[in-house]
Amino acid sequence: MALNCQSLGANTTLIGVVGEDQQAKEIKNYCQENSIRAQLFSTADKPTTCKTRVVSGAHQLLRFDVENTAYLSEESFQDYEKHIFNVLDKQEFDAIIIEDYDKGALSKGLIESLISYARAHKIFMSVDPKKRHFMDYKKVSLFKPNLKEISEGLGVSVASDLESLDQAKNKLFKVLECENLVVTLSEKGMYLSTKSNAKIIPAHLKSVADVSGAGDTVIAVLTLSMCKEEDLSQSSYLANLSASIVCAKKGVVAISAKELIEALE
Repeated sequence: MALNCQSLGANTTLIGVVGEDQQAKEIKNYCQENSIRAQLFSTADKPTTCKTRVVSGAHQLLRFDVENTAYLSEESFQDYEKHIFNVLDKQEFDAIIIEDYDKGALSKGLIESLISYARAHKIFMSVDPKKRHFMDYKKVSLFKPNLKEISEGLGVSVASDLESLDQAKNKLFKVLECENLVVTLSEKGMYLSTKSNAKIIPAHLKSVADVSGAGDTVIAVLTLSMCKEEDLSQSSYLANLSASIVCAKKGVVAISAKELIEALE
């Protein structure tokens, strides 16, 4: 997600939790090579999450992860929260994107503090949620689950048709009071909604080599576009197009501004 933002021209700062290991060093080096400002919190509580993909030709066969998804210790959480707000206070930010991967680096209290900070400083906040804290993201600017995540988060089966998604949307807006909702529907496109309007936009038809990382591309493009005061519909169109571009490539790749401009032309 951070590389998507940087590739599209945003000055990007990456905040997250890593272990005290070789993988953490590799992430920091990668960020430096790609001009991403890495403000990572190192802890002995957890190893750096490492994902290994096994591929054959253009197809991913399986993935295995080395990780610890337990919550940080109370002391580490306190130090991590101080670290985050120290970074936020040192420069001005137009947007905060929370990529929640359910790895134990977020708590309800930390989420509430981040949302309060964003609202107080008039910072656009977008969220890519997971099940554990799905209902904790109240009053954010943009909430972007996929179909599986919205079903798990609400505890009901949500289909990809407009009627089913509208029913899920009504429940979400009632509890979360978010300003905008986008649900990614894989090859069926996207469902986008404000409190008053909702629709499904179809996916751009391209050959699909690898869907890994498409969600990261979508939330990056949505956030940057909406920060430029584009409306939800136009921003979703750009995100949808961007996702089709990265899915046509092997591996986890980022969208570039050049690619997106060429596709629009």
